[in-house]
Formats: sequence, structure tokens, C-alpha cells
Amino acid sequence: VSLSGTQGQALLGTLEDGPVSVRLSVVSTVTAYSPNVIASNPAKHKDATDQIVMFTAHLDSVANAPGANDNASGIAGVLKMARILKSHQSVREVRFALLGAEELGLIGAYNYVASLSKDELSKIVAVYNMDMIGTSFGEENILIAWTSDGQRNIVTDTAVAAGARLSSAVLPSRTTRSDHHAFHQAGIPAACFLRLPMEPYYHRPTDTIEMN
Repeated sequence: VSLSGTQGQALLGTLEDGPVSVRLSVVSTVTAYSPNVIASNPAKHKDATDQIVMFTAHLDSVANAPGANDNASGIAGVLKMARILKSHQSVREVRFALLGAEELGLIGAYNYVASLSKDELSKIVAVYNMDMIGTSFGEENILIAWTSDGQRNIVTDTAVAAGARLSSAVLPSRTTRSDHHAFHQAGIPAACFLRLPMEPYYHRPTDTIEMN
């Protein structure tokens, strides 16, 4: 059984007022399978290197939540990048990964990272992870570039610079709660892009295109 840092802090705060009872309901399920879908656009520039830049997003949602923002928006972002870059003469391979079972503990991301050789891992220089990049809040909503340790890296720096050129704020922050964390633990610069404030439809049946 695990808790997020936010949930854990809330529980600690409650414990300060006295004993707390917790009811845990355990439901067993049959073995299920969740795919990782990987595509690549090879380096095509005359000065091509063996470096790899990745765009990632998780495929799954939680039970009873259609997942329009979490995470169809992220998938749409990765597909859009693939469409834009398909004919780009890049000096690096650009790899696109739609990863399974993120909501169950970043399972698809850890599986993918574990499948790569040390040599291939060393070639990945940046991972842009798209998780809930849509918003229904308009200009009141800000795109956050989350890293696992809260430190800026090449992913956050390039995103902040792009945001400045577009007059659109991109702010760095810290979280381990998305697929970027699996790459971070392998020593790869990575960040998760997610918008704040978060809509009230998060992980709810109302996370639909019509409502959100």
C-alpha cells in the first residue's frame, strides 16, 4: 500500500490531533496488460548525432474517469509533436512513447526504461513528459515543468525559453508523480508538463471533453 506525498502529509497532520482509524478495502483483479506504444523519427540532418530526445505521455486513466485531460490531452500533445516533426531535419533521433499503467505506479515507464541497454540510456538527453497539459481555465492556468528533484535541467530550461518567446509562462517545480520520474532515476534529464490550477474534474467521471 502506498500514499502520495500530499496524502501522507495530510495524514500526518490529522495524526497530530490524536489517533486515526483507516479503513482499507482490497480488491483483487485478474492479470491485465497495458501496452507501451513506441515510435521514432530518426536523425536526418547531415550533422546527425546518436543522441535521442523523447516525448512521452501515459495512455491510461483511473476507474470511472474518461480521462479527457488525464491523459488524452498529453497523448494529443505527443501525437501533435510527432506530426510536426515527421519531416524535420533533426540532428537527433526524436522518439515518441505512449506509456501504459502510469496510474498504477508508473509501471509502463519503469518497464520501458528497464528494457533499454546502458548504451541506449546514455544517448537519451531529454524527456518531455506530457501529463494533463490541457485546461479549461484559459489564461488563468499556467504550464508547470515538474522535475523529480525540483532542480532545473535542459528540459525545463528549453521549455521556459520557449514560453518566453511565446509570451506564455512556464514555471519549474517538483513532483515524482508521473512517468518522467522513471527516466530521472536512470539519470536522464526529464520533466513532466502539467497545468495548474487543476480543474475539479481530476480523476472524476466529469473529466470528459464536454465538461472539461
